[in-house]
Amino acid sequence: MLEVEGLTKNYANGSIALSNLFCKAYPGKISCLAGPNGSGKTTTLRLLAALLHPTSGTIRYNNAKIDFNELAYKAQVAYLPERCGFYLRFTGKWNLDFYVSLFNRKLDEEEVSNYSRLLELEPYLNKPVGTYSFGTKQKLALLRTLAINPAVFLLDEPFNGLDIESQYNAKQIFKILCDQNKIILISTHQISAMEDILDNLVILYSGKKILDMNMAEIRRAIKDDKKFQSIMDFYLYHVKGTRHESK
Repeated sequence: MLEVEGLTKNYANGSIALSNLFCKAYPGKISCLAGPNGSGKTTTLRLLAALLHPTSGTIRYNNAKIDFNELAYKAQVAYLPERCGFYLRFTGKWNLDFYVSLFNRKLDEEEVSNYSRLLELEPYLNKPVGTYSFGTKQKLALLRTLAINPAVFLLDEPFNGLDIESQYNAKQIFKILCDQNKIILISTHQISAMEDILDNLVILYSGKKILDMNMAEIRRAIKDDKKFQSIMDFYLYHVKGTRHESK
């Protein structure tokens, strides 16, 4: 389990990116961070990936407090940023090999082949990444994350640039990861596209958590309240309500 206790991140200019966040992500479950731009979603993922140090608060992995300078935890975590960099003159396959080598691991050719087939990436892996479309680069970024076989997946807008079929294929992969008892935390604005695979939704607003609810509860709320026709209605109700209260 990945557990956040009172996580806060302040910057030197006085801005508060995240304030006193408590939440949990469980093995075999998909949790989602949603919220307006600037609400603290990416900051949360970067803190969980130990790429940023918190101002205060604690992150626990399997009940043990993580050391932000310790490589043992980082080796268990794969972070997919919203925008990924690649060596564009080299092939997708070369980029995969290089990335996995940074974790002192060897590429599992069979596993990568299976995932690349699901993502329809096989025809591109031996071509320079500079020739890829934006969507194909996003598929490679996802495959690169899968290739290190981590215990924890922190995914920032994984559907960026993916067409509907590719989104469906990515969701099938996420289901496979759940069957493998992986921890998956996704930050996205595309909650409607993700709704069918999510187990829990956390909504952030201006660095603060305004909702933390499992999807079964959300579906009941949508069914029982006539003002909600969809999960987007539910989301907007809470975000707009918080915005109104903060004025």
